[in-house]
Amino acid sequence: EIVNYIFGGIFTVEAIFKIFAYRKNYFRDAWNKFDFSVVTLTWIVAIIMSSNLGIDISILGMIAEHLELEEFLELLMASNQFGNHNC
Repeated sequence: EIVNYIFGGIFTVEAIFKIFAYRKNYFRDAWNKFDFSVVTLTWIVAIIMSSNLGIDISILGMIAEHLELEEFLELLMASNQFGNHNC
């Protein structure tokens, strides 16, 4: 759960920086829309889970975790740290 908050925070900060940098153009890029959806879903799940409303949202939590992992892998590939290496 702590890891979710850490990655959620990192991706939230990234989205905020990009929104300020790109302004209206931010939502023209499909990846930015995807990233924003992941961040939003992550925080919705976190709020619902911490409110103890008795709502079973375990599937939403799993979806959010999966999408965060995909976004993390996308960032790794974009940094070329792990991409384009011939083995």
